Amino acid sequence: MGINENKLFEKVKCINGDADFTNSNLMILKSLETVHGKISYDNESLKQQIIKIIKNTLSSEIANNDARAIFEYFGIKTCVKSDGKMYLAEYKQPFNNISYDELGLDENDIFRDVEYIKGNADFKHSKLKSLYELIYVGGSLSVMHSDISDIGKLEYVGENASFIDTQNITSLNNLEKVKGFLSLNGSQIRDTGKLKYIGDDVYLNDYLTADDFKDIKVCGRIR
Repeated sequence: MGINENKLFEKVKCINGDADFTNSNLMILKSLETVHGKISYDNESLKQQIIKIIKNTLSSEIANNDARAIFEYFGIKTCVKSDGKMYLAEYKQPFNNISYDELGLDENDIFRDVEYIKGNADFKHSKLKSLYELIYVGGSLSVMHSDISDIGKLEYVGENASFIDTQNITSLNNLEKVKGFLSLNGSQIRDTGKLKYIGDDVYLNDYLTADDFKDIKVCGRIR
C-alpha cells in the first residue's frame, strides 16, 4: 500500500493493549514509552528498545518489587495466599531472548515466595540461586544452564525433571517423587536425598550408579 510504517508509528507514545511487532518493518520505536499489554516481536534489532519500554511500563512494580504484577504482566497467572505464598500457572523467562536480569529485576526477590507451580517450571538461563519455598511443580522441571545451587524445599515434579549439565546442584534434597524421567546427565549431583519414586527412566551422571537407586522405585530403566 506504500505506507511508511516507521513514519506512521513515530509519534506513538503509549499502547494500552497488546503490541505485536512480528513481521513488522519497524526499525525504531521512536517515541513509544509504555505498553500495557503483551509484547511480541521477532526483529532482534528491537530488543534493546523493547527492554527500555518494559522497564518504563513496570517502573513502579520494579521499584516496589511487586512480584505478582510483574508475573501477570508477562502472562503468568498468579494467586497469592493469605500467608503471602504464591501460586504460579507456570514459570519461564519473560521472552526467549530477554531475561528478568536484563530487565533489571532481581529474580531471587520476585521468586522467593513461590510455593506452587501448576504447569512447567523452566529455569533455563535463570539467575536464581535457590528454588526457596517451592514445593510442587505440576509439569516438567528444567534447571539446565541456570545459576541454581539449591532446589530448596521441592518435593514433587508431575512430569520430567532435567538437571542436565547443572554445575552447582549436588543434592536432590527433599525431592520425593518425579512422575516422568529423571535426567542427571553432566550434572554434579551426588546425593539422591529423599527420593522415593521415578515414573520413567533415570539417566545417570558420572557420580551416581544404579546401586544408588536400589531403594527407590524406578518404573523405567536406569541408563
